Amino acid sequence: MGTDPFNENQLVRDLIAARERTEFCEQRLSEVLHLFYGTLVWILALVPSELESKIARVIHFKILQMRQGCPLGRRLIELDQQFGGLLETKGIHLRHWVYEPRENGNE
Repeated sequence: MGTDPFNENQLVRDLIAARERTEFCEQRLSEVLHLFYGTLVWILALVPSELESKIARVIHFKILQMRQGCPLGRRLIELDQQFGGLLETKGIHLRHWVYEPRENGNE
């Protein structure tokens, strides 16, 4: 008994549509991360130095709420490296924080 070509064609169309939606979402995520990164760098460039450490603590806390080594954190590390470590110079130690062991089971 052969397979139904209509079902195979529909399956292929569904897979293509799913891949297109995935690519669309990946592109939007990339755009949002670039915007977030640029905004964060801009904020850190404008705030007084005594506020930099407070902002760094808030970001550190938020990163620790994510899974250790999460894709979002890895992408932020890549962006910071791509732009010369602008966050690293302001006390945002993404390379360390993203992979820092979690105590509350977010691993």
